Amino acid sequence: MTSASRTVGINLRRLRLARGLSLVELGRLSGLAKGTLTQLEAGRANPTIETLEALASGLGAELADLVAEPPLSVPEVVRSGVGQITPGRTMEGRLINRTDTGGMIVELFELRLTPGPAHASQSHAAGVVEQLFVLGGTVVVGPEGDEVTLGAGDFVRFPADRPHSYAAPDGEARALMWQLLPTLPAAARTLEADQAALASVEGLVPRAPGRTVGLPAAPPVGPRALPQPPVRGRRPATRAVPGPRPDHPRPPGPGQ
Repeated sequence: MTSASRTVGINLRRLRLARGLSLVELGRLSGLAKGTLTQLEAGRANPTIETLEALASGLGAELADLVAEPPLSVPEVVRSGVGQITPGRTMEGRLINRTDTGGMIVELFELRLTPGPAHASQSHAAGVVEQLFVLGGTVVVGPEGDEVTLGAGDFVRFPADRPHSYAAPDGEARALMWQLLPTLPAAARTLEADQAALASVEGLVPRAPGRTVGLPAAPPVGPRALPQPPVRGRRPATRAVPGPRPDHPRPPGPGQ
């Protein structure tokens, strides 16, 4: 069992039960066999992207909902000194925790700053926010032109989608930093966002060559024809049913 297949299994069962669906009902909605669903929920199968698409459609969910980190059920401990270290000339960061809440990714870092040139950080993606709580020392932090000076016990929150910097002018300083990275809402989630979510999970079976992910094309704007009951000796006729007027375009659907 890989971590990816286990994650998909946990999310699949949680979403299915939340919707009150049996395995048979979900199988009918997704077009997947009950045995396949049983194996997936048990974490004993590595689903293809096509399978995940079918599950998401049957559940009325998004691909990212199936591969996201499952809700926490037991205490999760990170010991002192454990975590990915990102070294720098005057600032070192230790990633303590990364949580995907569904609408936002929250990363918690322990920072150690030393005197010297300010640590400059480029703009992050739109909407990213950083929060800093100073544990000890003095820290000068913030977007370019809007830096603030903080001491032990002080807190600041600022937009990080602009160039910003961190500095410890008076000696070594320590702080906790939360980086808040918003994710797209479900209604606006794009194909690229779903593919990025899938790419972040190791262990999934890649899509078969030649297959593409996408939404069915929207029907053309204008009148559409419905088949009429056949009449003996005549070909089936059609009658026109008014569609949206050309000057009133069809509203965009998901992913458009």
